[in-house]
Amino acid sequence: MGEDGQLDALERAVEGTLAEGSFEFDGDVSVLRIEGSFILTTGWLLSCGVAGIGLLLAGAVLSLTGSQDAARWALAPGAVLLVLVPGLLMLLRFTPLSAMWPDLELRFAERTMVHRSTRVPFGDLRPEHLVWKNGRFFRRLYVRHPSLRRQLAGFFGSEERQAVEFERRLWDLISAPGLPRAAARPADGLIARDELEPPFVERLIELVRVRYDDEGGSYTRLVPPLLRDEPGADASEEGAELALFLHQLFNDRNHAVEELHRLKALADPALRANVGRFLIWDYARAPMLYRWGHMVGWLTEEYCWERMLPLALDIQRRYSSWRDMATCYLQGRLLWSGGAGKAQDEYERLIDDLVTNPRSPWNLVPFDLDLTRDWP
Repeated sequence: MGEDGQLDALERAVEGTLAEGSFEFDGDVSVLRIEGSFILTTGWLLSCGVAGIGLLLAGAVLSLTGSQDAARWALAPGAVLLVLVPGLLMLLRFTPLSAMWPDLELRFAERTMVHRSTRVPFGDLRPEHLVWKNGRFFRRLYVRHPSLRRQLAGFFGSEERQAVEFERRLWDLISAPGLPRAAARPADGLIARDELEPPFVERLIELVRVRYDDEGGSYTRLVPPLLRDEPGADASEEGAELALFLHQLFNDRNHAVEELHRLKALADPALRANVGRFLIWDYARAPMLYRWGHMVGWLTEEYCWERMLPLALDIQRRYSSWRDMATCYLQGRLLWSGGAGKAQDEYERLIDDLVTNPRSPWNLVPFDLDLTRDWP
Protein backbone atom coordinates (compact mmCIF):
# COMPACT_ATOMS: atom_id res chain seq x y z
CA MET A 1 0.00 0.00 0.00
CA GLY A 2 1.37 3.43 -0.95
CA GLU A 3 1.67 6.38 1.37
CA ASP A 4 -1.61 7.95 0.23
CA GLY A 5 -3.42 4.65 0.76
CA GLN A 6 -1.92 4.30 4.22
CA LEU A 7 -3.08 7.82 5.14
CA ASP A 8 -6.58 6.97 3.92
CA ALA A 9 -6.55 3.77 6.01
CA LEU A 10 -5.46 5.76 9.07
CA GLU A 11 -8.26 8.25 8.49
CA ARG A 12 -10.81 5.45 8.22
CA ALA A 13 -9.51 3.90 11.46
CA VAL A 14 -10.72 6.92 13.49
CA GLU A 15 -14.03 7.52 11.70
CA GLY A 16 -16.91 7.66 14.16
CA THR A 17 -14.63 7.64 17.22
CA LEU A 18 -13.81 10.23 19.84
CA ALA A 19 -10.46 10.80 18.12
CA GLU A 20 -11.94 11.71 14.73
CA GLY A 21 -12.26 15.44 15.34
CA SER A 22 -8.67 15.89 16.46
CA PHE A 23 -7.07 14.90 13.13
CA GLU A 24 -6.58 16.81 9.90
CA PHE A 25 -5.28 14.76 6.97
CA ASP A 26 -3.54 16.77 4.25
CA GLY A 27 -2.81 14.27 1.49
CA ASP A 28 -1.40 16.90 -0.88
CA VAL A 29 1.65 17.51 1.31
CA SER A 30 1.53 14.21 3.24
CA VAL A 31 1.00 15.81 6.64
CA LEU A 32 -1.12 14.55 9.52
CA ARG A 33 -2.00 17.34 11.97
CA ILE A 34 -3.16 16.45 15.45
CA GLU A 35 -5.02 19.32 17.06
CA GLY A 36 -3.74 19.90 20.58
CA SER A 37 -6.70 21.98 21.80
CA PHE A 38 -9.26 19.33 20.81
CA ILE A 39 -7.41 16.56 22.64
CA LEU A 40 -7.17 18.56 25.85
CA THR A 41 -10.61 20.14 25.83
CA THR A 42 -12.53 16.96 24.95
CA GLY A 43 -11.78 15.53 28.37
CA TRP A 44 -12.61 18.82 30.07
CA LEU A 45 -15.91 19.21 28.22
CA LEU A 46 -17.03 15.65 28.90
CA SER A 47 -16.04 15.94 32.56
CA CYS A 48 -17.90 19.23 32.94
CA GLY A 49 -20.96 17.85 31.15
CA VAL A 50 -21.11 14.64 33.17
CA ALA A 51 -20.49 16.47 36.44
CA GLY A 52 -23.11 19.09 35.59
CA ILE A 53 -25.76 16.49 34.73
CA GLY A 54 -24.91 14.53 37.88
CA LEU A 55 -25.30 17.61 40.07
CA LEU A 56 -28.59 18.58 38.41
CA LEU A 57 -29.99 15.09 38.98
CA ALA A 58 -28.82 15.16 42.58
CA GLY A 59 -30.41 18.59 43.03
CA ALA A 60 -33.68 17.36 41.53
CA VAL A 61 -33.76 14.37 43.89
CA LEU A 62 -33.01 16.58 46.90
CA SER A 63 -35.72 19.04 45.80
CA LEU A 64 -38.31 16.24 45.56
CA THR A 65 -37.42 15.05 49.04
CA GLY A 66 -37.99 18.52 50.44
CA SER A 67 -34.35 19.49 51.03
CA GLN A 68 -34.58 22.78 49.18
CA ASP A 69 -31.44 24.37 50.65
CA ALA A 70 -29.31 21.34 49.83
CA ALA A 71 -30.88 21.13 46.38
CA ARG A 72 -29.78 24.70 45.59
CA TRP A 73 -26.16 23.80 46.45
CA ALA A 74 -26.30 21.04 43.85
CA LEU A 75 -28.42 22.73 41.17
CA ALA A 76 -26.41 25.99 40.99
CA PRO A 77 -22.95 24.46 40.29
CA GLY A 78 -24.56 21.85 38.01
CA ALA A 79 -26.07 24.62 35.88
CA VAL A 80 -22.75 26.52 35.85
CA LEU A 81 -20.89 23.44 34.63
CA LEU A 82 -23.39 22.83 31.83
CA VAL A 83 -23.17 26.48 30.73
CA LEU A 84 -19.37 26.21 30.67
CA VAL A 85 -19.52 23.51 28.01
CA PRO A 86 -21.08 25.61 25.18
CA GLY A 87 -19.20 28.66 26.44
CA LEU A 88 -15.85 26.93 26.07
CA LEU A 89 -16.85 25.58 22.65
CA MET A 90 -17.69 29.12 21.50
CA LEU A 91 -14.34 30.42 22.77
CA LEU A 92 -12.44 27.74 20.89
CA ARG A 93 -14.49 28.29 17.74
CA PHE A 94 -14.47 32.09 17.51
CA THR A 95 -11.33 33.22 19.39
CA PRO A 96 -7.56 32.54 19.04
CA LEU A 97 -7.67 30.53 22.28
CA SER A 98 -7.01 27.26 20.45
CA ALA A 99 -3.64 28.64 19.28
CA MET A 100 -2.38 28.19 22.84
CA TRP A 101 -2.14 24.45 22.06
CA PRO A 102 -0.08 24.17 18.84
CA ASP A 103 -0.75 21.21 16.59
CA LEU A 104 1.49 18.18 16.47
CA GLU A 105 2.45 17.40 12.88
CA LEU A 106 3.60 14.15 11.32
CA ARG A 107 5.37 15.23 8.13
CA PHE A 108 5.74 12.08 6.07
CA ALA A 109 7.64 13.78 3.23
CA GLU A 110 10.33 14.83 5.72
CA ARG A 111 9.93 11.67 7.84
CA THR A 112 9.68 13.89 10.94
CA MET A 113 7.34 14.48 13.88
CA VAL A 114 7.15 18.20 14.71
CA HIS A 115 5.78 20.11 17.70
CA ARG A 116 6.69 23.75 18.11
CA SER A 117 10.49 23.84 17.60
CA THR A 118 10.99 20.17 18.47
CA ARG A 119 11.67 17.82 15.56
CA VAL A 120 11.94 14.05 16.00
CA PRO A 121 12.97 12.07 12.90
CA PHE A 122 10.89 8.96 12.32
CA GLY A 123 14.14 6.99 12.40
CA ASP A 124 14.52 7.90 16.10
CA LEU A 125 11.12 6.47 17.03
CA ARG A 126 10.60 2.93 18.28
CA PRO A 127 7.36 1.00 18.98
CA GLU A 128 7.96 1.38 22.71
CA HIS A 129 7.72 5.17 22.32
CA LEU A 130 3.97 4.80 21.63
CA VAL A 131 2.37 4.28 25.05
CA TRP A 132 -1.28 3.71 26.02
CA LYS A 133 -2.76 5.10 29.23
CA ASN A 134 -6.10 3.46 29.98
CA GLY A 135 -8.60 4.94 32.39
CA ARG A 136 -12.11 3.90 33.38
CA PHE A 137 -13.75 5.70 30.44
CA PHE A 138 -10.94 6.70 28.07
CA ARG A 139 -7.93 5.21 26.26
CA ARG A 140 -5.17 7.69 25.39
CA LEU A 141 -2.18 7.11 23.10
CA TYR A 142 0.97 9.11 23.88
CA VAL A 143 4.34 9.51 22.23
CA ARG A 144 6.95 9.20 24.98
CA HIS A 145 10.26 10.11 23.32
CA PRO A 146 13.15 11.78 25.22
CA SER A 147 12.66 14.89 23.06
CA LEU A 148 8.88 14.90 22.80
CA ARG A 149 6.07 13.82 25.14
CA ARG A 150 2.59 14.48 23.75
CA GLN A 151 -0.82 12.87 23.52
CA LEU A 152 -1.55 11.59 20.03
CA ALA A 153 -5.14 10.38 20.28
CA GLY A 154 -7.97 9.73 22.71
CA PHE A 155 -10.68 7.05 22.42
CA PHE A 156 -13.60 5.95 24.54
CA GLY A 157 -12.97 2.75 26.46
CA SER A 158 -15.51 0.98 24.26
CA GLU A 159 -13.48 1.85 21.14
CA GLU A 160 -10.65 -0.55 21.89
CA ARG A 161 -10.73 -2.21 18.47
CA GLN A 162 -10.50 1.12 16.62
CA ALA A 163 -7.76 2.31 18.99
CA VAL A 164 -5.60 -0.75 18.31
CA GLU A 165 -6.19 -0.42 14.56
CA PHE A 166 -5.22 3.27 14.70
CA GLU A 167 -1.95 2.51 16.51
CA ARG A 168 -1.08 -0.21 13.99
CA ARG A 169 -1.81 2.00 11.00
CA LEU A 170 0.12 4.90 12.51
CA TRP A 171 3.19 2.77 13.19
CA ASP A 172 3.03 1.35 9.65
CA LEU A 173 3.31 4.91 8.34
CA ILE A 174 6.10 5.93 10.70
CA SER A 175 8.20 2.82 10.07
CA ALA A 176 7.46 2.36 6.35
CA PRO A 177 10.75 1.94 4.40
CA GLY A 178 11.49 3.16 0.94
CA LEU A 179 8.75 5.73 0.46
CA PRO A 180 9.55 7.95 -2.52
CA ARG A 181 9.96 11.12 -0.44
CA ALA A 182 11.62 9.58 2.59
CA ALA A 183 15.05 10.87 1.64
CA ALA A 184 13.95 14.47 1.27
CA ARG A 185 16.08 16.95 3.15
CA PRO A 186 14.36 19.43 5.48
CA ALA A 187 15.89 22.25 3.43
CA ASP A 188 14.82 20.90 0.04
CA GLY A 189 11.39 22.51 0.08
CA LEU A 190 12.81 25.89 1.06
CA ILE A 191 15.46 25.63 -1.64
CA ALA A 192 12.91 24.66 -4.28
CA ARG A 193 10.67 27.60 -3.40
CA ASP A 194 13.66 29.96 -3.03
CA GLU A 195 12.59 30.72 0.55
CA LEU A 196 15.95 30.30 2.27
CA GLU A 197 16.31 33.29 4.57
CA PRO A 198 19.51 35.38 4.25
CA PRO A 199 20.58 34.71 7.88
CA PHE A 200 20.59 30.96 7.16
CA VAL A 201 22.71 31.38 4.02
CA GLU A 202 25.06 33.84 5.69
CA ARG A 203 25.61 31.54 8.66
CA LEU A 204 26.18 28.59 6.36
CA ILE A 205 28.77 30.61 4.40
CA GLU A 206 30.49 31.57 7.65
CA LEU A 207 30.54 27.92 8.73
CA VAL A 208 32.16 26.97 5.40
CA ARG A 209 34.71 29.79 5.74
CA VAL A 210 35.72 28.64 9.24
CA ARG A 211 35.80 24.98 8.22
CA TYR A 212 38.14 25.49 5.25
CA ASP A 213 40.27 28.20 6.90
CA ASP A 214 42.72 29.74 4.40
CA GLU A 215 40.94 28.16 1.44
CA GLY A 216 37.53 29.24 2.72
CA GLY A 217 37.09 31.98 0.11
CA SER A 218 37.13 29.57 -2.83
CA TYR A 219 34.54 27.36 -1.08
CA THR A 220 32.17 30.07 0.17
CA ARG A 221 31.57 31.30 -3.41
CA LEU A 222 30.14 27.88 -4.22
CA VAL A 223 27.53 27.82 -1.40
CA PRO A 224 24.70 29.77 -3.17
CA PRO A 225 24.93 27.87 -6.51
CA LEU A 226 25.06 24.54 -4.67
CA LEU A 227 21.98 25.46 -2.60
CA ARG A 228 20.17 26.42 -5.81
CA ASP A 229 21.37 23.17 -7.41
CA GLU A 230 22.78 25.02 -10.41
CA PRO A 231 24.20 22.78 -13.15
CA GLY A 232 27.98 22.39 -12.86
CA ALA A 233 28.16 23.82 -9.33
CA ASP A 234 29.78 20.58 -8.11
CA ALA A 235 31.94 20.01 -11.20
CA SER A 236 35.20 21.24 -9.65
CA GLU A 237 37.13 19.43 -6.93
CA GLU A 238 36.12 22.09 -4.40
CA GLY A 239 32.50 21.96 -5.54
CA ALA A 240 32.33 18.17 -5.21
CA GLU A 241 33.88 18.26 -1.73
CA LEU A 242 31.56 21.04 -0.56
CA ALA A 243 28.50 19.29 -2.05
CA LEU A 244 29.37 16.18 -0.03
CA PHE A 245 29.77 18.28 3.13
CA LEU A 246 26.39 20.00 2.63
CA HIS A 247 24.73 16.67 1.89
CA GLN A 248 26.02 15.25 5.18
CA LEU A 249 25.07 18.41 7.06
CA PHE A 250 21.46 18.30 5.83
CA ASN A 251 20.88 14.54 5.94
CA ASP A 252 22.95 13.10 8.78
CA ARG A 253 21.53 14.21 12.13
CA ASN A 254 24.84 13.34 13.86
CA HIS A 255 27.06 15.17 11.39
CA ALA A 256 26.23 18.67 12.64
CA VAL A 257 27.15 17.66 16.21
CA GLU A 258 30.39 16.07 15.00
CA GLU A 259 31.21 19.13 12.92
CA LEU A 260 30.76 21.35 15.97
CA HIS A 261 33.24 19.17 17.89
CA ARG A 262 35.72 19.48 15.00
CA LEU A 263 35.46 23.26 14.98
CA LYS A 264 35.93 23.41 18.75
CA ALA A 265 38.98 21.15 18.46
CA LEU A 266 40.45 23.39 15.75
CA ALA A 267 40.08 26.38 18.07
CA ASP A 268 43.10 24.97 19.97
CA PRO A 269 46.19 26.83 18.60
CA ALA A 270 48.39 23.77 19.13
CA LEU A 271 46.05 21.66 17.05
CA ARG A 272 45.72 24.26 14.31
CA ALA A 273 49.50 24.52 14.02
CA ASN A 274 49.61 20.80 13.26
CA VAL A 275 46.84 20.66 10.67
CA GLY A 276 49.18 19.83 7.78
CA ARG A 277 50.58 16.80 9.60
CA PHE A 278 47.34 14.85 10.16
CA LEU A 279 48.02 12.80 7.05
CA ILE A 280 49.32 10.03 9.33
CA TRP A 281 45.66 9.13 9.97
CA ASP A 282 45.29 8.27 6.28
CA TYR A 283 48.73 6.63 6.15
CA ALA A 284 47.66 4.30 8.95
CA ARG A 285 44.38 3.39 7.29
CA ALA A 286 46.03 2.48 3.97
CA PRO A 287 48.09 -0.46 5.39
CA MET A 288 44.97 -1.56 7.29
CA LEU A 289 43.06 -1.84 4.01
CA TYR A 290 45.95 -3.71 2.37
CA ARG A 291 46.01 -6.14 5.31
CA TRP A 292 42.27 -6.75 5.15
CA GLY A 293 42.45 -7.25 1.40
CA HIS A 294 45.18 -9.87 1.84
CA MET A 295 43.26 -11.61 4.66
CA VAL A 296 40.21 -12.20 2.45
CA GLY A 297 42.37 -13.29 -0.50
CA TRP A 298 41.78 -10.30 -2.74
CA LEU A 299 45.39 -9.01 -2.67
CA THR A 300 48.66 -10.95 -2.80
CA GLU A 301 51.37 -10.45 -0.18
CA GLU A 302 53.77 -9.17 -2.84
CA TYR A 303 51.24 -6.60 -4.03
CA CYS A 304 50.73 -5.28 -0.46
CA TRP A 305 54.45 -5.05 0.48
CA GLU A 306 55.32 -3.20 -2.72
CA ARG A 307 52.81 -0.50 -1.90
CA MET A 308 53.33 -0.27 1.85
CA LEU A 309 57.11 0.30 1.64
CA PRO A 310 56.77 3.72 -0.08
CA LEU A 311 54.19 4.70 2.53
CA ALA A 312 56.54 3.76 5.37
CA LEU A 313 59.41 5.76 3.81
CA ASP A 314 57.13 8.78 3.43
CA ILE A 315 56.09 8.52 7.10
CA GLN A 316 59.79 8.59 8.15
CA ARG A 317 60.30 11.76 6.13
CA ARG A 318 57.29 13.54 7.59
CA TYR A 319 57.69 12.67 11.29
CA SER A 320 60.66 12.72 13.64
CA SER A 321 59.81 9.92 16.09
CA TRP A 322 57.22 7.36 17.15
CA ARG A 323 55.85 9.88 19.66
CA ASP A 324 55.65 12.68 17.08
CA MET A 325 53.82 10.37 14.69
CA ALA A 326 51.44 9.19 17.44
CA THR A 327 50.59 12.77 18.51
CA CYS A 328 49.59 13.69 14.96
CA TYR A 329 47.69 10.42 14.59
CA LEU A 330 45.59 11.10 17.70
CA GLN A 331 44.85 14.64 16.58
CA GLY A 332 43.86 13.42 13.12
CA ARG A 333 41.59 10.79 14.63
CA LEU A 334 40.00 13.38 16.91
CA LEU A 335 39.00 15.50 13.91
CA TRP A 336 37.89 12.50 11.84
CA SER A 337 35.60 11.18 14.58
CA GLY A 338 34.03 14.53 15.43
CA GLY A 339 34.48 14.18 19.17
CA ALA A 340 35.78 10.61 19.50
CA GLY A 341 34.33 10.03 22.99
CA LYS A 342 35.53 7.09 25.04
CA ALA A 343 37.27 5.48 22.04
CA GLN A 344 39.76 8.37 21.94
CA ASP A 345 40.72 7.71 25.55
CA GLU A 346 41.37 4.06 24.68
CA TYR A 347 43.63 5.04 21.78
CA GLU A 348 45.59 7.40 24.02
CA ARG A 349 46.02 4.63 26.60
CA LEU A 350 47.32 2.21 23.96
CA ILE A 351 49.84 4.75 22.72
CA ASP A 352 51.03 5.41 26.27
CA ASP A 353 51.59 1.65 26.62
CA LEU A 354 53.62 1.60 23.39
CA VAL A 355 55.78 4.44 24.70
CA THR A 356 56.38 3.10 28.23
CA ASN A 357 56.52 -0.67 27.71
CA PRO A 358 60.21 -1.68 27.29
CA ARG A 359 59.22 -4.59 25.06
CA SER A 360 57.08 -2.41 22.80
CA PRO A 361 58.07 -2.37 19.09
CA TRP A 362 58.54 1.37 19.46
CA ASN A 363 61.29 0.76 22.06
CA LEU A 364 62.84 -2.17 20.20
CA VAL A 365 62.86 -0.75 16.65
CA PRO A 366 64.31 2.73 15.97
CA PHE A 367 61.99 5.05 14.11
CA ASP A 368 64.68 5.95 11.56
CA LEU A 369 65.47 2.31 10.72
CA ASP A 370 66.83 1.91 7.18
CA LEU A 371 63.88 0.53 5.22
CA THR A 372 64.64 -1.46 2.09
CA ARG A 373 63.04 -4.30 0.18
CA ASP A 374 63.96 -7.48 2.08
CA TRP A 375 61.39 -9.94 0.77
CA PRO A 376 61.85 -12.29 -2.17
